[in-house]
Amino acid sequence: MNKQGKEQKSKTQKINKEKQLIIYKSLTIILMLVILFFACKWGYEKYVEIRTEKMYQDMMSQVNSVSEGNQTGGSESDEFVDTSNIEDTQTETPKPEENILPDDVDIPEKNLDWNSLADINSDIYAWIYIPNTKVDYPILQSSDDDNYYLTHNLDGSKGYPGCIYTEKVNYKDFFDFNTIIYGHNMKSGTMFRTLHDFEDKEFFEKNKYIYIYTEEETYVYEIYAAYTTNDAHILNTNDFSTELGRQAYIETSVTHAEATGGNVRNDVDVTTDSKIITLSTCTSKSNQRFLVQAIRLN
Repeated sequence: MNKQGKEQKSKTQKINKEKQLIIYKSLTIILMLVILFFACKWGYEKYVEIRTEKMYQDMMSQVNSVSEGNQTGGSESDEFVDTSNIEDTQTETPKPEENILPDDVDIPEKNLDWNSLADINSDIYAWIYIPNTKVDYPILQSSDDDNYYLTHNLDGSKGYPGCIYTEKVNYKDFFDFNTIIYGHNMKSGTMFRTLHDFEDKEFFEKNKYIYIYTEEETYVYEIYAAYTTNDAHILNTNDFSTELGRQAYIETSVTHAEATGGNVRNDVDVTTDSKIITLSTCTSKSNQRFLVQAIRLN
């Protein structure tokens, strides 16, 4: 190869190296930008999650600070009447059977200011509490989008942990045969994560009650089943409008719970007239859900 050919080859190699260097630098910059984008995205999502959890903690602190004269079922305007000198000539009329609660039920008091909760978010209509778990949250329902609170927080920001919520097909008075209440299974232990504690038989046996507070009433529910099932939409795949449909659901769900190693309290009488709540959260598998079910006692 002559001198001119060698120079041309050397020049071509130099150009190729420069091109490769430019491509390498460009790819490096693009990769760094992608990493930066996802880092910022993760950071923002984490910030939203922490901020929302702080909001929930502040709400819980307020709700669980019950001062004298501001207790569930009480009124500051109630007048005291001294009946010590009045002759007892009548036997006390017993309460209707459906309102008699078991002796071990002591309804926890909550300092629920519904006007303040509405100021935070007007979709809040109830509060759910399960002793010995972290479930102590407001319940919301969107009037526009059933899945809104799956991906949005109390303040309307998008992201986790979302909210505890129901869908429009369920009325807000909890008088439906089966009210489905949804919540995320957060790794941080918040929302419905601790529902999975009911997978443990000993925990299931010791913790029997769920409390739901509304502006009008406080409802006590007794847990009768906790089990893993598929991700079928319960309200869309069952007919609760007929007694036959309700009975079929009760039998099928309890049988499934027992057959799959779930926990069932067989001494709880679940009937077609029962008012059930079903708490639903995710498992490690996308096509499964973990359910905790209870019937209303009062």
